[in-house]
Amino acid sequence: MPHPSNWRSTLLLTLLALPISVMLALAYRNQPGEGTITVHPDQEFQEIHGWEAVAQASLSELDKYDNRQEVLDELFDKAVDFGLTRLRLGVSSGAENTRDFTAEYRAGRISRDEERCGRYSTVNDNDDPNVINPRGFIWTGFDREIREDVLPLARRLEARGEKLWVNVQYTAFTHQICRGYRFDHDRPEEYAEFASAVYQHMRDTFGIVPDTWEVMLEPDNNTVFTPELLAAVTEATAARLQRDGFTPSFVGPGVTNAASTLTYFDATWEKTALRPFLKEMSYHRYGGGTPEIIQGIGDASRTRGVPSSMLEHIGAGVDELYDDLTRGNVSAWQQFALSWPDADTGAHYFILDPAKPAGERATLSSTGSYLRQYFRALRPGARRLGADSSDGDFRPIAARNADGRLAVVVRTDRAGRLTIAGLTAGAYVTSCWTDRARWEGESDPCAGSVDVDDRGVAVVDMPDAGVFSLVRQPNAAP
Repeated sequence: MPHPSNWRSTLLLTLLALPISVMLALAYRNQPGEGTITVHPDQEFQEIHGWEAVAQASLSELDKYDNRQEVLDELFDKAVDFGLTRLRLGVSSGAENTRDFTAEYRAGRISRDEERCGRYSTVNDNDDPNVINPRGFIWTGFDREIREDVLPLARRLEARGEKLWVNVQYTAFTHQICRGYRFDHDRPEEYAEFASAVYQHMRDTFGIVPDTWEVMLEPDNNTVFTPELLAAVTEATAARLQRDGFTPSFVGPGVTNAASTLTYFDATWEKTALRPFLKEMSYHRYGGGTPEIIQGIGDASRTRGVPSSMLEHIGAGVDELYDDLTRGNVSAWQQFALSWPDADTGAHYFILDPAKPAGERATLSSTGSYLRQYFRALRPGARRLGADSSDGDFRPIAARNADGRLAVVVRTDRAGRLTIAGLTAGAYVTSCWTDRARWEGESDPCAGSVDVDDRGVAVVDMPDAGVFSLVRQPNAAP
């Protein structure tokens, strides 16, 4: 055992060294660097499907405000400008019921515990899974989300020549269901009937057909949906949707722990007839998000020819996005909710405050400010390209958008001069968001443009740590 005086001396030296190491790290970060980014247009990777949010626009929370619609209009305008192109629209298993537990709770007729006990329970519409009884379903909350959240975003994207991707996700946290309540969707044919009922209701009521059906929200976080049952309900749903005139397109498994992704996905992958309908292999990052696990998901995605997607991690930011794009091979990505009238917790892209002046009622979260650089630059249909850097402090993502425009987004750990090579000639829009801009208020210190000649090289300056983007203007000559 070391002598006490030696131990104290070692501890004192360690504590004294800590401020010095911190100061050296800050000094290094404040010292501008130089990096050469090289784009390799001949190296093609995954196609970008889009950028997703949970369809949570604080609809009920805003009901008490007279300017509710003005707040929502500002939110949706900014959400489109932010770059969102997908919404995850949750549908609860409890929609097949004779009671709306959530509505009863909000009306004060039952307690929170009573609502929690019954909200995912089911009351079968009838005894025949091949025949849907339309009166056996309650769509009140689901329809409100479509009318007041999905449709406004869809109209705004359509005005820009783009389409909203609606990813409908089945939700059933069965561990919350209390004794005395039923759950019928553990039978594949009953689950499939429910899915078809959702499709038919959306089509007949709103003229919308889901772009994808996410088979289960976090199946590793409930007591019923094993990998084998998830595969069985997917198989039954594929058959039922085709019988009823729909084309299946599935996302899954959407596990809480990324390390469980392949265990759940491979059970479905073994049913070879389903493979043409598997649109994305999804995961969440609440556990198992090590580089090795994410790389394994990406490798499996490439081997199977099924794009991956990271579709929930509260607090996730650009460093996880970069990791998911490069290691994980993701085509779609989501942090969590669209908005919430609450503090910046990392759970939502926008914070709402109806008391503020017009134009300031929906503000981007701190993580959203950086994510915006990627979401705006890499549009649906973009193909990620190879890109490398001479300096690890400047980490690039490059892509060719569907209209042919090149885009380069660089995560920077410090200020520096960037030489970006491998570009096509033309005029490029420059933009950045930096740590300093976050402290000093909303601004874009890199807003402008740069011309690239036939050498294909752009030289730009990044004033601080943050995210820089370079996107070719449409039909722009040098």
